[in-house]
Amino acid sequence: MNNEKKLKINELFGQLKQVTDQEQIKEIESTILSLWLHSDNTSIEGLMAEGMEQMKESQYTEALDTFGRVIKMDPLYVEGWNKRAIVYYLRGEFKRAMNDIQRALIIEPRHFAAMSGMANIYREVLAYKRALGVLERMTQISPHRQTLDEQIRALKEKI
Repeated sequence: MNNEKKLKINELFGQLKQVTDQEQIKEIESTILSLWLHSDNTSIEGLMAEGMEQMKESQYTEALDTFGRVIKMDPLYVEGWNKRAIVYYLRGEFKRAMNDIQRALIIEPRHFAAMSGMANIYREVLAYKRALGVLERMTQISPHRQTLDEQIRALKEKI
């Protein structure tokens, strides 16, 4: 990731801590996700588009292969790991999904989409305290996101 892109992402994360309007929060998060998805490598861009189309068409085996190729091309490209984690999650392969999420979070510890996936897996396996811990970490990134508050309240009722 180039320095200009890193600076823009850091700036957007700074805004996330300040903004309280829910639409603005969604817009900022969407911009961050777009920046993470973008690669200067056209081969990766093409494979990511192909893999996301395969995901949409429920062609999970093919998508796993495609995202695996992306990861081999650039192991530090966070969205390769994140998208493959989503496919594993959709297949019910939670351990593999969690491994890829953890790899994504090593590359980008603020990856709120990966954290959200991790919280979903913990909820699926009834590990509510762990899910709560992840969501509470997410509030440090986006402290004013209402959906986080609602999810945290719901989990606290289950614990």
